[in-house]
Amino acid sequence: NSNWNHNHKLKLEAYTAQVGKGKKTYDQAKKILNKWGHFQLGWVEVSPPPPMVKDAPVCVVAKSLFLWTGNPLKMVFVDEGTIPRQSISTTDGKTRTAPHSEVQRYRFAHGCQTGHLLAGEERFSLEWDKFDDSVWYEVYTISRPAHPLSVISYPLVRFYQGKFARDSASALSRSLQEA
Repeated sequence: NSNWNHNHKLKLEAYTAQVGKGKKTYDQAKKILNKWGHFQLGWVEVSPPPPMVKDAPVCVVAKSLFLWTGNPLKMVFVDEGTIPRQSISTTDGKTRTAPHSEVQRYRFAHGCQTGHLLAGEERFSLEWDKFDDSVWYEVYTISRPAHPLSVISYPLVRFYQGKFARDSASALSRSLQEA
């Protein structure tokens, strides 16, 4: 067993976008995520869309340049709950405590399995901040190459990870506007 893939440090990437306001938006966005609507982008999709349960197998099919790849993953966790809001960012760039404020959060993650071009996880979070009624979507990725093809093309892989996060947020926003 070669350890060439362990010589690469894990890379983190997070992308956050406000997708609307209110509980109705939060509930609708959750339905879209549960149907994998944030993943059906034309150049990447989940096929077939699995149930949102821990250990469910996930297959992401993606096209980069001229190459289509199938990447096996497994659901790592799915959770929902209310968490206290620790601080609020203000328009002047400062933060302040937000007493008695809560955030309703729904999130799930899938992890790369043997045969995937990468090693790592991707987490999707949806948050409804009850303080200002805003609804936020976040894609958080931690990965490193796990295949010789991804080692030599890692800058391109990172580009597509960023593109996916932006396109995913746009797809969720469009779906919410159409609902």
